[in-house]
Amino acid sequence: MSTLVAPPEATAAITTELELNVDARTATLLGVPIRFTRREFDLLLFLTEHAGICFTRLQLLRSVWGHEFSGERTVDVHVRRVRVKLAGFGPTIATVHGFGYRLDDTDRVRITHVR
Repeated sequence: MSTLVAPPEATAAITTELELNVDARTATLLGVPIRFTRREFDLLLFLTEHAGICFTRLQLLRSVWGHEFSGERTVDVHVRRVRVKLAGFGPTIATVHGFGYRLDDTDRVRITHVR
């Protein structure tokens, strides 16, 4: 008896829910275009590129915003907005209580550089 196994590229197509195109600065969620503001896109891209690593709010301000003058709650607001737009699909931005944020479920997001 043989078992059907999907090729790796087919499996990736099934599990990838969010695609970020860096060059075009576009995002699609389950094939539907989704609009992120500049900072939301930058935040999601940064967390995706450093998936599994936990960052403090201050580290995110420095890395994504390029400064630390906005206040740490700015990060909370942007994370909340990204979560709302993802609506439970795509990768999960996990809150690490008392520390900061981390991107989980990296198999659900893909970064492309297609022009």
